[in-house]
Amino acid sequence: MSYILKPRQKVLMLEIPFPRDERCLQAVRQVLDAFLDAEGICSIPSIKAYLIKHPESEQSLVLHLKKIISGCTWWPCWGRFVAEDEPSSIVRFIVHDPDAGPELPLEMCKLAREVILHLICQRLADEFGAQEAVWAIEYEECYLHQWIRQPDEDKSNDASQVPINSSPENPTAVFLVPHANGDYTGHESCE
Repeated sequence: MSYILKPRQKVLMLEIPFPRDERCLQAVRQVLDAFLDAEGICSIPSIKAYLIKHPESEQSLVLHLKKIISGCTWWPCWGRFVAEDEPSSIVRFIVHDPDAGPELPLEMCKLAREVILHLICQRLADEFGAQEAVWAIEYEECYLHQWIRQPDEDKSNDASQVPINSSPENPTAVFLVPHANGDYTGHESCE
């Protein structure tokens, strides 16, 4: 089986830190379980405004937003807030459109951001209640590099893609050399 390095894609990344106490963990679990239901998405003011302009596209918009906000990661960490160490957790969302080119479509990016901010941050703020603030940290200049597994019969080698052989019988290493424009050139080396 070999892998092909696809051209990098621009993504939007949002991180939401929160205290790691049992009450907050339960609230986050409930919010994430209910996240991305069609009714919740369509209740967001910016989504309502979009659907007024494009009334025929409600189902396709919801499906597309679910696709580009495909999931999240969640991990524990330690934080220092107002000079006190506090166990924390972070939920990270990566928004990307696998069908788009190297750029993230701006309109969909804005709508996806609104969905996350409204359905996660606003709901968490409502659930936490006693929290001083709920933060969402947005990273805009992020890029996704994907190595996609290719079937053995697909031997195409386009100049924008670097084949990476994962076969244990073939000890070829591929070194990816970055260029100023962010692209990579693969250089093979046998060991």
